[in-house]
Amino acid sequence: MTRGIDVSVVLTLHHEGKYLARTLASLSETAAVARTEGITVELVAVQDRADYATKKILRNANLAAFQHVQSIDVDNGSVGLSRNDGCSVASGTYI
Repeated sequence: MTRGIDVSVVLTLHHEGKYLARTLASLSETAAVARTEGITVELVAVQDRADYATKKILRNANLAAFQHVQSIDVDNGSVGLSRNDGCSVASGTYI
């Protein structure tokens, strides 16, 4: 029997290029620790009108600590609507 994802982390992105590398490193560190405890973690990156720098950093990031990664592009201009879009595609038991 295949085990599903325990936790989905929904990350909304717009123009965070300056901060994104460190944010992803922190989330990856947390996912790696969770994995040692038997917890599976998925990253759902919601790119809401994301700028080039943000897209490039996400594309080049080492996200190997996550058991699953999804990236969706939306055109909401709203953190709340973008978060809802991410939640709708998340596969974790907890979001």
